[in-house]
Amino acid sequence: MPAKTPQWVIRAARRMAAALEDPHPDRVKIRVGRVAVIEMWGDLKCGLCGTGPAPGGPPPQGWYAVTRLNPQTHSEISFSIS
Repeated sequence: MPAKTPQWVIRAARRMAAALEDPHPDRVKIRVGRVAVIEMWGDLKCGLCGTGPAPGGPPPQGWYAVTRLNPQTHSEISFSIS
């Protein structure tokens, strides 16, 4: 993480790791500018995302996830997992 990373972004990254059921991901990359971007690598499973492509299937999972946050409102703009 960059030295001057805002605390709200660090908290968002910790919440993201917990929500993706990997409290200690392999790697996290954070960038803050017009948009805050959190990239995460690890054994990720998005239990909050509902089911996968098939109804009743397992939740989406993957090794990489990214979220983009609005620096003004701290709200999520987009999220993806692959």
